[in-house]
Formats: sequence, structure tokens, C-alpha cells
Amino acid sequence: MNHIEVTLELLTPAFLSGADQNQVELRAPSIKGLLRWWWRAAVGHQFRSVAELAEAEGRLFGSATMKLKSPLHLSAELLPETVAEIPRGTDAPTSSAQYEFRRRDREGSVHTGRAQALHYLGYGPMRLPSREERERAEAGHDPAPLGQDRRAKKGVVFIRRALAPGTRFALKMSWREGTLSARQQDQVIRALGAWVALGGVGCRSRKGFGSLWLMEPVRASSPELTERATTLLRRAQEEFAKSGDRLPTVLPKWPQVRFWQVLHRTPAKTSWEEALGALAVEYRKLRPRLRDRERRFICGEVNPRRASSVFLSVHRDGNGFSGIMVAMPCWKDPQSEARQAWKSFLEAGR
Repeated sequence: MNHIEVTLELLTPAFLSGADQNQVELRAPSIKGLLRWWWRAAVGHQFRSVAELAEAEGRLFGSATMKLKSPLHLSAELLPETVAEIPRGTDAPTSSAQYEFRRRDREGSVHTGRAQALHYLGYGPMRLPSREERERAEAGHDPAPLGQDRRAKKGVVFIRRALAPGTRFALKMSWREGTLSARQQDQVIRALGAWVALGGVGCRSRKGFGSLWLMEPVRASSPELTERATTLLRRAQEEFAKSGDRLPTVLPKWPQVRFWQVLHRTPAKTSWEEALGALAVEYRKLRPRLRDRERRFICGEVNPRRASSVFLSVHRDGNGFSGIMVAMPCWKDPQSEARQAWKSFLEAGR
């Protein structure tokens, strides 16, 4: 068996779970799904049509439609000596970054104030407990949100368990001799580099949670494969330190790393909280620019459901941490390219 093994470290909390969302679980199928998505984003431009892309993807990752089994095996294992969990009910992290808000209550009165930018990005797995949750806690059914006074906490807390920053896991990709071509191997390595540089793992990973850092050295089944994987991953890190190509004449139908655009970089901060908090403030500034419904899809929509094309992530920067916010322009939906909406969005941000 040929294999490539890397160690990845979490730089920000990761909300990972299986069927039971009250338990933390790192699942190899979920990681493989992420790698598949980033493979499509990282190398999709190399194929002439969607059909050609789908066939290549199926041959590498498997396809029920084409009755193809994936030759790529993946395992992910937490390194026990590094694992630290953040329990449910833990006070949510804070930073010096805050934003101003205006809220209208049911009576029509307008309230203004300042709130933690980090809590804005983490909303969902981190939020204020609901009235029902507070009542259940104080009745003894769920003690997680209780404070030392045995009363429900009034601030923002972790609603879901999370793996703490500093937790590491080993990721191993393996395949039988002759089942993957050299080109396919290079594509998988590039996808891994794109995922680590621009993505993350777990819930809210597009908002900077579950950000990853690649630990050296890279290990592989042969010296030649070790050298090739190390070189390609370093090249990917250097490539993704700068912006991609300009907006093409015809937008790609799915997010592609080739055309990614840097929206903001934060200078080095002393902690991941400060780096992600600074990103959160800049992300909030996008919202006024998206009041035009034609552009609101860019940061994602609930109805119709569309994932955001804007990605936030945290990186190591010397002894500190920095943040980056990027966009991957693509079609709004199967019927609408919306290139003009993307063009005006990117021009407004410069």
C-alpha cells in the first residue's frame, strides 16, 4: 500500500460530531467528503466539461451512479496526548473586536449596543441559551448551562461540545499500487493543500472555526513520494498566500481556487481569538453591501439554500496568528451566472 500521512493541528475550536451532537467525534467519511469538495475546487478547472469532471471525481472518490468504488482509503485519528475538549455550557471566547448593532423589539422600540464579533461568527454552536434550555437546566435536566450559583448562565456559551485549539490528528491517505496515477496523486495533494490553507473542519468552518495548520514533516511510503508530497504542499501554501486569477469572462459553475479573491487580511495578532475577531468585524462590513438582493447570495442564503462563497480562516504567523477572508466567485444557481453581481461586489470591496 502506498500512503501519505500528515499531522494537522486545530488553530480554532472545531465543532465535530456524529449522530449524537452532544459528543465530539472525528469521522473519516466526513474528512473525505471535505477533501472531495476541495479537490473539485482545486483542480476542477483542468477538465473541459462538467461531465468530464464528474467522471474523474467518481474514479477517484467513488460514484454510486457510475458504480465506481474509490481506490483512495482515508483514516483520521486524534492524537490522544493533544486532545482537549470544550464542554457544553463553557463561556464562549471573547476578543477586543466588537461591533455595533441596532435591534427592534416586539413593541417597536429600537435598541443599540455593542456585541462580541466572535459570537457573531459562531452563532449556532455558540449562543445565548434559550428560555427552554435555561428552565431545563435549573430543573436539573441539563446542568451544562448552569453557573457556580446553580442558575442558568446569562451570557453566550458553547451549546455544542468542541475540540479545543491545539488538538492534533493524523490524517492518512492510502491506495494500492497501480490504482492511482501520478496525476491523481498530485491532485489529491493539491486538494489537501487548498483545504488546509483556505478551509477548516466541522460546523462553521467557513466562518473560521476548525481552522487547520499543517505540521511537518510529511510522511509517505517512499522517499520519492515524501519529497513530492512535501514540495507540492509547500507550493500550495505559497500559492494560496496571494490572490488568484482575475474574474473570468464566464464564471465557473462551482467554486474554484483558481479564481479566489482576497477580501481581507488581518495583521499578526497575539491569539486566535484576536485574529478571528478582527476578521469578524470585516465580515460584518460586507452585510450593508449585500442589501441588494441580487448580491445577497454571495454570503449564503437560507431559502433557497445556498452555501456561502466567502471563506474565513486563521493561520499561524510567526509566534502569533493572522486571518484571511477570501471569496470564490461562481454561479448563483444552475440558471443564473450573476457575473455582474460578483463584479460589483468585488469592486466595492477594493
